[in-house]
Amino acid sequence: MLSFRGMTEEQIVQAQNSAANDLIEALVAKVGGPNREVVPVEVISTSARLAGSLLFRSFNFSLPDLQPGNVVLSEEANTEGPKLINVTGGMLQNMGVNMDQSMMQSGTNHKPDLEFVDAMRLIQKDAVDIMNKLGLSYVQMAQSAAMSTAFLIHQCQGQLSIPNGFNTAVYFYIEGTKTFPPPLDDTTPPPAVPKPAPHHPPASATQAAPATTPSQKKPWWKFW
Repeated sequence: MLSFRGMTEEQIVQAQNSAANDLIEALVAKVGGPNREVVPVEVISTSARLAGSLLFRSFNFSLPDLQPGNVVLSEEANTEGPKLINVTGGMLQNMGVNMDQSMMQSGTNHKPDLEFVDAMRLIQKDAVDIMNKLGLSYVQMAQSAAMSTAFLIHQCQGQLSIPNGFNTAVYFYIEGTKTFPPPLDDTTPPPAVPKPAPHHPPASATQAAPATTPSQKKPWWKFW
């Protein structure tokens, strides 16, 4: 059985699942609003960019003259980047999504308000901290981010269709694997995160909703 840093292959998979869960929490905290609502395009694109950027770091390029946001074309990105798409597709299929090729091709990618460098400044340090805590490599953490992306696509489908969410992720996987990221110790103040549109439930739903009591647990995230 393969091993990495003394871990068995089964333990690595479990660690990657834990990393994906921790990363979703970090994404909602950093990209979400004060009540932890998220804009689907912003959180999906940030997760996908992160997966691609973590994979980019695994290439170990020496590029001292580049600035964050510069494009870096490479055969490594062309070869390894599609594997992130496969992880997301497989996860969605496991969640019961029919990954019909024609349906997926019917979607379009959506552009977020956050730019690549700003998005990475928001989340990359958290991701690397999670990676180090669980003893994962950049490649393995990139796969965990692709798993997180699949979960977000699935959860956001009421506001962004799965084909559109999937195509958005694909576009930003490519961007992440081909863009020079900001340094991990970047101290630039984080950008303002786009706020979700106000959510107004139907009157009937408002009337039917029971009052929240202290014993009831509120969800740790909301998508709309």
